[in-house]
Parts: sequence; C-alpha cells; structure tokens
Amino acid sequence: MSVKNAVILAAGLGRRLMPTTASIPKVMISVKGKPILVNALEILSSLGIEETVIVVGHLKDFIKEKIGNEMGDMKISYIDNDFYSSTNSMYSLWMARKFIEKGTLIVEGDVFFEKSVIGDMLKYKVCRPLLCVDKFRNDLDGAMVTSDDNKKIIGIDIVKKGHPASANNYKSMGIWLIPPDYGKLLSGWLNENVKKGNVDVYCDIIIRDNLEKSPVFIHDTNGKKWVEIDSNEDIELAEYVFSK
Repeated sequence: MSVKNAVILAAGLGRRLMPTTASIPKVMISVKGKPILVNALEILSSLGIEETVIVVGHLKDFIKEKIGNEMGDMKISYIDNDFYSSTNSMYSLWMARKFIEKGTLIVEGDVFFEKSVIGDMLKYKVCRPLLCVDKFRNDLDGAMVTSDDNKKIIGIDIVKKGHPASANNYKSMGIWLIPPDYGKLLSGWLNENVKKGNVDVYCDIIIRDNLEKSPVFIHDTNGKKWVEIDSNEDIELAEYVFSK
C-alpha cells in the first residue's frame, strides 16, 4: 500500500525517564549512538516518504533545532502541542488530523525499530488499516491487542506488566498504516472526543472504541527488532537488542 506522508507523535514529557528528560526530549535519547527520532526519520526517508510532520510539545525547540526541516529528500514540518502536559497521544493525533485524512503512517516517537518493520507493512496489496504488533509477553505493558484468526483486531486493552497473555494477544508497537478512507473516519472520531473534552487518553482507545464501525488488522512483525523506550531499563534492552 502506497503512502507518502507520516506523522510522528513526539510531544510527551517522558516522566519515567526523569531527570534525563528534564533537559533532553525522550525522542532524542540515543540507542547505539543514534537518537530514537533520527532513526525513525531516516527509515521513513529511505522508504520514500515525502513529508513527515512531527507533533512536538516538551522541549519542542530542542527537537526543531536538532532535526531541522528535511531528512534526505523528505520534508519535515512541525505541529506544536502546547497542552502536552495535560493531554495524551489522541490529542496530538487530532492536531495532525489533516495529514491523517490524506492517508498516512502514524509512528509513536518513543519506538526504536529496524527498517523492515515498516518496509514489510508497506508491501501489502490490500488497502486496509494496519497496526504493527509483536507477540505479547507478560513482562510487557501498554497496549495489548487481541485479534481473531483472520488478523482482525477485536480488542485493545491498556495493561500492566504481569498481565496473562494468550495465543491471540499481541503488543502494539505504536506504528499504524492508515488509508485515506479510514483516516477520514479516525479524524472524525478524534474530533468528537476533543469536543467532549476527552483528551487525556491514548489514541489506541479511540480506535478500539470504533472497531465495530470500521475494522483494523494486525501486521505481525514476527520478532523483528524493536523496543519501546519508556525507562532506563528499556534503553539498556535496546542497546542489547540492536548490538546483535
């Protein structure tokens, strides 16, 4: 499936990485000498993405100064979420809704991943919304996805470490492929929630609450290299995973 735009969500405070993130945005923390955000941008550029918009908030000027307005042939622009401390990812995504409506990749800014994670997803011939996932383990937390035998998502739950997992449970990697038709629907759902003041929730929850209206499917990355960076332990894990 062909998309030419990407949205990276990079506004968060990175509370679990304080005090480091008091002076360095979480997305600029390095793994193997490369900032998380730079890794994502380099991969997107190499895959032919023409424009990426980064939703920034905490230490936004730091990010803009370090990243600039292009990466290779890819244009980079910014949207300021000045309410980052009191909102969650759905609000940042709502701010980028004009890009979502065109069809886009959505990438959560705290994920360090290898190129094939997105590269393989873009090879799909069928135009349908996809979420990158890996098998869920009980040492993981965050968004746990449940699918049926046809890879259709039937549930998304926010869980803590120690949560039991079954064969059809997967960990969301925070990377979505959104076709234009679905993007328009998602934009509308986000808009409805913002009007209600429901702005401090994960974007996963907005998608979950509308699964019956429009299906979303998993793209199982089958153990490809990736780490979600939320803590110092995650940084150590990423250094180990990407040293192999």
